[in-house]
Amino acid sequence: MTNDRPLEGRIIPAGELAPVDLPPRAPGPGDIPPWRPSPPAAPPAEPPPPVVHVHVHLPAAPNPGELVPIEAERRWNWAWLRAWARPRQTILAALLALTPLPPYAHSAASAWAATLTEARAEASVSGAYVIALGALAITAVADARTRRWYWRTALTITAAGLYGVIDPFDPITSITGVPA
Repeated sequence: MTNDRPLEGRIIPAGELAPVDLPPRAPGPGDIPPWRPSPPAAPPAEPPPPVVHVHVHLPAAPNPGELVPIEAERRWNWAWLRAWARPRQTILAALLALTPLPPYAHSAASAWAATLTEARAEASVSGAYVIALGALAITAVADARTRRWYWRTALTITAAGLYGVIDPFDPITSITGVPA
C-alpha cells in the first residue's frame, strides 16, 4: 500500500506548545463530548392540582353528658331483635319441638338427639357431625328465607338435637388425636 501522497502532519519540537489549546483537564467518565449536541430541555412541570377548601361543621351536643336524640332512640330500640327472633314463632317452635309426645314420652328434639347419638356410636363421630351440622344449616337457611313457623320448629329441633352429637372431649380429641 504505497501511497505517493505525503502524510499531512507536523512535527512539534520539544519545548514548543501545541498549536491548539488543550482543555484544562482530561474528560471524566460522565462528561459529554463537545461534538455531541446538548440534551433537549426538560418538559415544563405540571401545574399543581387546584386547591379545594372543605368546610366541615360539627354540631355539638347541648350538654356533654346528654345524648343526642338519635343516639337515645337507637340505644333502646330493640325492634331489630324482635324482627329477627320473632318471639311468637320461636315460642311456638320451642313448644312443638321440646314438648314430649304422649304415645312416645319423648319430644321431637330428643328423638333427633337420640338419632345423632346412634350415628355417633355406630358410624363415626365426624359422620354424626356432618349429619347434625348439615341439617342445622339447611333449616337455618330455610328459616331465614321463608320465615315460616314450621321451619323455625325444624331449626329448634336440629339445634336442640346437637346435644346428641356433641361431647365435651371432642375438641381435645380433634386437637391432640388422643381419644378421651
